[in-house]
Amino acid sequence: MSILAFFDPLLRPYETVADWLLTVVPPKARGLTVYDMAAQPTLANDAPKSQRLRLLVPQDMLLLRHVVVPEAVVDTARVRSYVAAKLEDISPWTEGDFLWDIRPDPAATAKTDLILAMIPVAPLRRFEAQLREACVVAELISPATPDRPAFIFRADQAQHQRWRNRILALSAALFGLGLAVTFWQGKSVLDARAETAAATQTIDRLASEAVTASAQAPAALALLPRKTEAQSFAHVLTLLARRLPDESWLDTLTIEPGKFEIGGHSTRPDAIIPALAADPAFAEVDFAGSSALDPQTGLFTFTIKSRVSGMTVGSP
Repeated sequence: MSILAFFDPLLRPYETVADWLLTVVPPKARGLTVYDMAAQPTLANDAPKSQRLRLLVPQDMLLLRHVVVPEAVVDTARVRSYVAAKLEDISPWTEGDFLWDIRPDPAATAKTDLILAMIPVAPLRRFEAQLREACVVAELISPATPDRPAFIFRADQAQHQRWRNRILALSAALFGLGLAVTFWQGKSVLDARAETAAATQTIDRLASEAVTASAQAPAALALLPRKTEAQSFAHVLTLLARRLPDESWLDTLTIEPGKFEIGGHSTRPDAIIPALAADPAFAEVDFAGSSALDPQTGLFTFTIKSRVSGMTVGSP
């Protein structure tokens, strides 16, 4: 089996489409001029304007034969190949001396019944001799009658091949365009999926961070009073270190909102109150308890309370 025979089933649909187009497309659109051989037996005084002709052949030039082909051949659309192999036994002419066409028999019920039409080339050659040298007969048409279909005899088989090749090229171009569109759409889908995955990861990360932040918020809020307390404690200590007289030592410091209380030892407790009252940050400085001599240290104990002006101290 040759390579062409292998591809023949693939090309058969294009052959069928080419046959159909050559039948339905007007001859003028294909650059053909129609002449009726029966009505115009001679063209000596009427040279055609077109160089390619479609001739309408009279019925008496046709040789018809009924042919029955196997159903397998009809189903595989290899009718023309099958009939071409049988022409040597059917035709009275030798190969190259006639043109032929095969069509279904409209009067038959079985699809295997066909009509084979043959026409000799000799009358065609005599007709062409009456034309100018540049003219050529491209195809011959036998119009349909009530008892038989129309037949198309192609003297120019290259025209049929050109139409078939154009259809093949168009199909290949459409197929390539479809592949390009599919590839572009596939790439767009992949890019969209990648962007969606990245956005999903970002959303998950932000949601995780939001959950973590919201979980840590109560702990952060709980630390705020301690921060305020520490800041207030440091502030009061700074003020006390600046105002306490020498030879005075603190043992305790208690801070409450807007006020504080200190306790300790000093050689001169009575000098502490004037020293603190001299600072504008302190107000209502006074002893919170009696002062007594500590026999172990030889110093006087003291407990002093005061308010802190312009400052709100958090609860301990």
